[in-house]
Amino acid sequence: MKLSQLVAYFNHLDQFDAGAASTAMTQRLDPMIHTVSTHDLQFHDYSAKLAQVRGSIQAGMTEFDQVLRDLRQELRTSIEALEPQYLRASYDLYSQGMVNDSNQHILERRPNLTTDTENYIRARIRRHSDWHYPGMILRPGLETWITDLVALDPLYLVDINLEIMAPVMERFNSEYQNRLRRYVIRESMEHVMLADLPQAQMAMILVYNYFNFKPLELTRRMLVELYHLLRPGGTLLFTFNNCDRAGGVDLAERFFMCYTPARLVLAAAEMTGFEIAHTYDIDAAATWTELRRPGALTHRRGGQTLARIVAHSTAA
Repeated sequence: MKLSQLVAYFNHLDQFDAGAASTAMTQRLDPMIHTVSTHDLQFHDYSAKLAQVRGSIQAGMTEFDQVLRDLRQELRTSIEALEPQYLRASYDLYSQGMVNDSNQHILERRPNLTTDTENYIRARIRRHSDWHYPGMILRPGLETWITDLVALDPLYLVDINLEIMAPVMERFNSEYQNRLRRYVIRESMEHVMLADLPQAQMAMILVYNYFNFKPLELTRRMLVELYHLLRPGGTLLFTFNNCDRAGGVDLAERFFMCYTPARLVLAAAEMTGFEIAHTYDIDAAATWTELRRPGALTHRRGGQTLARIVAHSTAA
């Protein structure tokens, strides 16, 4: 049995809530029992019999809920037993294949978003775009998110080479291009990758469609480094291939994306020190996540325009 089948079954069971069903049933039965027990006409203590049966039904529902919980736990155990080989396969996929992907291939592997989803992501990005603070995009790609971040001052662009950043630079005139700060990094499992960037300065960092193609080991390392780039109160916004969902596992099984379950990614984030601020499932596989570095976001800027031109009189 494939892992995606186990996860699909687990996801399907998550749609059911026996506790809620029990509560709903009780809410329907109790008025009936109340009517019988308080009516002026009483026959052979039927209210006591109804209450007794209700208790039996409640006990049965509790047992029903426990059986479902046991099934979920058995599925979780089976999933975790298969997980190590998927994690190893993703590491091999990255280290033996994805590290050699061409710039063109990287830029063209873009997800298809619905208009509603694109608008949702854009709105979330704009919430954190503030001219009082610097910000950063790791892998700007061919998306248009940067147009919602131009208020950030300065705005840092980060990727593995300058050529892969060229398309996003071409969106702007030379004057604004000169304001953008580009940094080239080398992805590594052993070395610090973001040390040359200003530490504890960014109010927001966007990492879109990047972790989807990184193994869990690299994702964990990058989360630590990104945490240290953020100032207190700053937010990291990113997507990843959520393999706690069957769609994400399917992409990993077909060697298109890496195996990165949300429970492991978010556990690594919390261990790093992040607070989980927001999550949203973009599609059947990808999850949008916002992590906040604890603290209050503060600034000292009074305004972007620090001077003005005034008319000068030459009269005596």
